[in-house]
Amino acid sequence: MAAEAASQRLVDKAEVLLYKLQSGRVRLEEVDQRRGPLWAMADALREAEASQDSETMKKAIEGWAEDKPDSKNPAFEREDSPTKAFRAAHGRIRELRLNEARKELQICVDSLTKQTPASREQRDPQALRHVVKLVRELVGLGWDMTSRARARLLTLLTIVGAGVSDSGASRFGASTLTSIADSARIVFLLDQSKSMRSDVFNRFLKPAVAQIADAIEKRKKGIVMGAVAYGPVKKVQELTPELIVFKAAVSQHVFADGKDAPLAKALRKGLELFKQESSQAPESERDSVRIVFNFISREPVQPEAQNAFHMLDAQNCIVVSIVLGPSVSEDAVQECSSPGQVFKVADASGLHQFVEDAFTGMEDVLSKAEKLTPEETLQRLEEACS
Repeated sequence: MAAEAASQRLVDKAEVLLYKLQSGRVRLEEVDQRRGPLWAMADALREAEASQDSETMKKAIEGWAEDKPDSKNPAFEREDSPTKAFRAAHGRIRELRLNEARKELQICVDSLTKQTPASREQRDPQALRHVVKLVRELVGLGWDMTSRARARLLTLLTIVGAGVSDSGASRFGASTLTSIADSARIVFLLDQSKSMRSDVFNRFLKPAVAQIADAIEKRKKGIVMGAVAYGPVKKVQELTPELIVFKAAVSQHVFADGKDAPLAKALRKGLELFKQESSQAPESERDSVRIVFNFISREPVQPEAQNAFHMLDAQNCIVVSIVLGPSVSEDAVQECSSPGQVFKVADASGLHQFVEDAFTGMEDVLSKAEKLTPEETLQRLEEACS
């Protein structure tokens, strides 16, 4: 009878019958050696749990059912009970799939966020459709799409350029500023070489740095900021939570008018500031988001700059480059910046408006995220796919 129940894939019935035979002091080779379909299913579940794979676990219980769901029996209280494992598998499959889908969604969103200028020109709506599909699955699995999650999804509309008039500033706000969290660490790199020019540095660059610092501090508390000038390299301000101190140091810095712009040295100096501050920071803040805003006016010297960038990247630092001037190649700067994090302002006089538009766009996204329901958020994404 136990063999018949197992052949019918009735897990509880098969186990109860085997247990009764065991309780009657009948020695069963199938139980002793854990042979047969019932034990094969239990072993497959253990392997699936070890691999943390929802599909493998789903396949392990495929075709199996319970004769009397939720029934109780001493057999099910054993540590290696196939029925106990079978019952737990249903919730575990859901949990594993939820984790898998969340990781896949993160990868997809990051991929869209980090698009380069070339890849944005070849916009493929299929990637956005896949994001929508994953989110719908996650919601069905019980995922809570918070306003912050909705904001992250809505930024994709900006990043892919759906209905955006100034995609450069909007992308800057969407893909960069959403990365800034409470207790983030930020270092500004300021090109002070001849190619930047003194008037641009003093009239546009320094005010823009103060503008960004003000806007960030207004939205996020606990941000720590520092600055490094390069051409030649000089520490302007070590990382400090005092906004007034930071802004004063940047404002008072004198333009050097250097012949060269050693970006590699500046990147390494930025990393040095992060490490110095981290060694003194509370334990809870040592894994904070670290961002470098690099204002650059000439193409970097390679491979030195790229090698320095890789050092920062290895420490999970985000390097954002704002290119000032029409002649600098974005592709060249991209080699020493985080994927998709290069933004160009051809005329430095437009830098203030660029930053203003970026934060205004971000505020708009955050406002929509608060008002839209999860379903309305997904509908906006679906419209962008058509």
